[in-house]
Amino acid sequence: MNRSGFRERDRDRVRARRPPLFVGLLIVAALSACAARPPIAEPGAQRAWLLAGAGELQADLTQPIDAQDLLVVTDEMHDFAVRATARAKNEEEKIRTLVEALHSDDGLALRYDALATLTAQEAFKQRRANCITHTLLFIAMARDLHIDARFNQVDVPPIWDLRGDSLVLYRHINARIGASTERFRIVDLTPEEYDPAYRQRVISDREAEAQFFNNRAVDLQTQGQHRGALRYQLRALELSPDASFLWSNLGHLYLALGNLQAAETSIGIALKLDTGSLSAYGTATRIYEALGEPAKAQAYRRRAEWLQRRNPYYHYQLAQRAYKNERLSVAYQESLRAIKLYPQDHRFFLLMGAVLARLDRPDLARKSIEAAIALTGDEKLQSRYRSKLDRIAAAAKAAPG
Repeated sequence: MNRSGFRERDRDRVRARRPPLFVGLLIVAALSACAARPPIAEPGAQRAWLLAGAGELQADLTQPIDAQDLLVVTDEMHDFAVRATARAKNEEEKIRTLVEALHSDDGLALRYDALATLTAQEAFKQRRANCITHTLLFIAMARDLHIDARFNQVDVPPIWDLRGDSLVLYRHINARIGASTERFRIVDLTPEEYDPAYRQRVISDREAEAQFFNNRAVDLQTQGQHRGALRYQLRALELSPDASFLWSNLGHLYLALGNLQAAETSIGIALKLDTGSLSAYGTATRIYEALGEPAKAQAYRRRAEWLQRRNPYYHYQLAQRAYKNERLSVAYQESLRAIKLYPQDHRFFLLMGAVLARLDRPDLARKSIEAAIALTGDEKLQSRYRSKLDRIAAAAKAAPG
């Protein structure tokens, strides 16, 4: 477990170097299965103090942009969208042609940039976007064309990335068209990472805007601009005051500013809102280390480690790392642990199949990959997995004796 602290932001994976899955987040419904959580009482009277900056903002005059500016469509953007969809005969063609125009070389030629947390008009002008920015841009232009596009929160498997001295948990958001729970269309900047089997829900504009400001805060904190980051974090909490991860990030910010009282109070609220937040327990560990309370710090560390050990994606990450480093027995054991904890992710079985093939167990490898095929509804992935099956079968035939 990283001792340097945890922060959460919207999920954006850099395509040029796809990071492995790092330790994720597990929501625990019942705490009776483990040691009791150390009590943190929420001092409700101090919420206003925290949300006013806890005395940290006097020296910083920078103001975040207004939430209402995130989805503004300029005349140039309107004209672009109208031209791009001029020949569309129905809404489905409008959506398709708009997406093509945003990404094609003879259109906007939008490029992926994991750090580009921009408003819709900034993204249009700069021609770069991460996942939340792409979603803002598409939704703004789609609505301008009278398409009912909404923000869609996707519960993708948790992914952590090392940013400076902290681990950052990535979330994921895309655009959804269609109110039906059974028939809808998804527009995603990284469609290869999206699986319709993931749990997902439409969220309000306010929740999406809060995630935008949270992203901006994490980016600024990474650059050492803590008070500028604080303003964005507080704006996020104004929009979504019951989001545990926003309070956890606020605690991390106050810790970075050396305001330990504000940090402790913020993390107490975060843990009250979500008793299963690994990121909050990690940050609490650091806060109590800084407060000189090693017993409390150790209690939070143990709780974080308990959550970590029961997280299948943590073991999946360990299996990936071991496989890459040719430690096949470790890769096998960690893949097996991931599958036992959550036997519904096709990637676990794919990795297990690869490990078994390297261990010269082609029959078991084939069964594992067949299980992966059965679990995914993505035809492209199924085709890719079948190709791997063919390669395993060919290698088994070519093997001597």
